[in-house]
Amino acid sequence: MLHSFACKNFYSFKDKTEVSFVVGKNAPDSNIYFTTPSGTRLSKIGIVVGANASGKTHLLKVIPFIRWLIIDSFEHNPKHSIPAEPFAFNKKQKQPINSSVVFEVNKTKKIYTYSVSLIEERILEEELKVTSLQKEKKSTKQLFQRVWNKEKEKYEVKDSGFNFSKGIQNSMRQNASILGTAFRFNHPESKAIVDFWEQVNSNIEESGWGGDILNAFYRVKKFESSLQEYNKNETLKKQAEQFIKRFENRFSELHIEDHSDHLLVRSVYSFNDKTYNMKLKYESSGNKQVMSMLADVFNALNAKTADGTDKKNNSVLVVDEFDMSLHPELSEAILSLFKHSEINNNNAQIIFTTHNHLLLNEVDKYNIFIIQKNDKGESEAYRLDDVEGVRLDDNYFNKYIAGVYGGTPDIDA
Repeated sequence: MLHSFACKNFYSFKDKTEVSFVVGKNAPDSNIYFTTPSGTRLSKIGIVVGANASGKTHLLKVIPFIRWLIIDSFEHNPKHSIPAEPFAFNKKQKQPINSSVVFEVNKTKKIYTYSVSLIEERILEEELKVTSLQKEKKSTKQLFQRVWNKEKEKYEVKDSGFNFSKGIQNSMRQNASILGTAFRFNHPESKAIVDFWEQVNSNIEESGWGGDILNAFYRVKKFESSLQEYNKNETLKKQAEQFIKRFENRFSELHIEDHSDHLLVRSVYSFNDKTYNMKLKYESSGNKQVMSMLADVFNALNAKTADGTDKKNNSVLVVDEFDMSLHPELSEAILSLFKHSEINNNNAQIIFTTHNHLLLNEVDKYNIFIIQKNDKGESEAYRLDDVEGVRLDDNYFNKYIAGVYGGTPDIDA
């Protein structure tokens, strides 16, 4: 379960910015919220809105970036730089990028706080803390910390209960996380943490949203990856087909033939009691997009993995441009899946950017994050309940469009 994440000097965010899914007793009794094993009440949904170029995508990048650090950085070429950019207009050079995340590993009642400070060449500081319940009281302790000593040109490492083996100590690299390194040596606690982050998925790469016109190749690759998911997981495929049928009753199925070196995929439609196979290249952009998105959506929602075993952790889905090529009612229907207690019985979480502001009326003020950029080119983010005077019964769509909450384009007449 994702509790919160934060960044500083990260892309368009100069000052520290935090996004929290934690809600208190004032949040209404709703399927949008759930209580974790540690007793923390969290939101299942986060909607990020703001003008174009306000920093929405940059904010969401924090999550896949931390995922990369924890899972994939050990596989990174030791000579390559760390794939993140500092605030572009900062006059002080070589200021470190800071990012952190608070997350809870299911069934253990352990809440981890992972924080990292880095520059292009190396990690400067890395720390892991754990908060656990002990006799109904929460106790926090540091598990490890490493700090780069510039004068000695080496790390000062503090193992406060993480239990490094010699193999882990000897394999630490400047551009790879301790967690990713320890996982390669079958370190038990690292494995539990990696298991959580493997359930965190996103359509954002370091270069940005996969659907950007400059990244058309990635968009095609993402669609092909979804088709591969359907080919190996019949349950996932049927879930997607049933959803599409709700809005296109002439649609019958997605017919997939596996020819070992490629997939032959056709959409099957029925008209006047006759069945027609249509090549996928003739499908609409909207249908292709929903097919691609539903693979991620149902993977997040499903309480079991493809092999039928129970998931060890709740899933987190990060989506940039959630409504791209989708009819507003279709976007609303996808969002409603996460609000449905029986469908989302795994308490999966989703956070996404959108320009379909009608979706704001589908949630509460605790689920809405507004991004705006100031005159210095700095992105700022705040949760709607931080705005004074916002009521639970407000029409969020109308007031946001009217500019009451901020985060709307400043267009000259």
